[in-house]
Amino acid sequence: MKTTNPLRRQIGFSIVEIMVGVVIGMIAVLVIYQVFATSEGIKRNITAAGDAQQNGLLSSFMMGIELANAGNGLAVAAQDLGTCTPTAAMKDSLRPIPLLITAGASAITAAVPAPDVNGIVTITHTGAPAGIGASATLFNLGPSNLVQKVLYDVSGGNLRSTSLLDPDGVPSTTQPVNPIASNVLNVKVQYGIDTVGDGLVHHWVPAVSGTPYGDWDPATLLAAPVPTINRIKAARIAILVRSEQHDKDQDPDPGFNPPPVFNDCADGGTCYPVSFSVPAVVGQPYGWRYRIYETVIPLRNEVWNKEV
Repeated sequence: MKTTNPLRRQIGFSIVEIMVGVVIGMIAVLVIYQVFATSEGIKRNITAAGDAQQNGLLSSFMMGIELANAGNGLAVAAQDLGTCTPTAAMKDSLRPIPLLITAGASAITAAVPAPDVNGIVTITHTGAPAGIGASATLFNLGPSNLVQKVLYDVSGGNLRSTSLLDPDGVPSTTQPVNPIASNVLNVKVQYGIDTVGDGLVHHWVPAVSGTPYGDWDPATLLAAPVPTINRIKAARIAILVRSEQHDKDQDPDPGFNPPPVFNDCADGGTCYPVSFSVPAVVGQPYGWRYRIYETVIPLRNEVWNKEV
């Protein structure tokens, strides 16, 4: 007969073995947490850089499309429109200026004409700044609700567009503001001008007076003759954008010093490089990701029009 030994040693883990296993498990958890925290930091940085890149590319794309079409419908009538009376604001001007760069932005009503039995149209008007005589020229610029004159600016970290005309094509200062892209800190623009007459860009100039290549400030350009206006063949823009979120784990650093843009002088001569100033972020002055995008946009309607 088989019997059981009551003093037989029981099989299991001792308290020391259990404690060793717990310590090993805690070390593994700490390693996993450290790897996770590191990967999350890398993910935040990649996402932040991606957000800045997306905002910069979107801003460049939208402004590129709009500026490339600048002067559409005006270039072919530049000689006649160039005789229009100069105004103090772009919204009121009928002169063939495709693009006006500024440092920071009188309505005319007309009756709808109808021809008589002989096909002759008589136009009456009110509020016009100058009389319209027999030698006046009538231009058909298309439906008034399709005419566009748009102001682009940066405010509150947003790239915005504002129409300078109401739905009837009348100059207006009360049109709604349309946001285009967020986290845009600043935009710089320069003119590309033709100083030879071959339709090519030979120099880049800012919108200021007193350059070796002429005066390009807004007041002078609004009253400039057509040959001067037609020297503008392109524009180049530089856009400074910032990430949507900052890296909370990054240690304080001396700050971001953007490199200067517009270093290219085209055919040589005087260069006008520009440096961005990064606005301070209250409460979190570090840990942000910045991107600068610079591109050249030909003004196609000005380049193609050979008669001006």
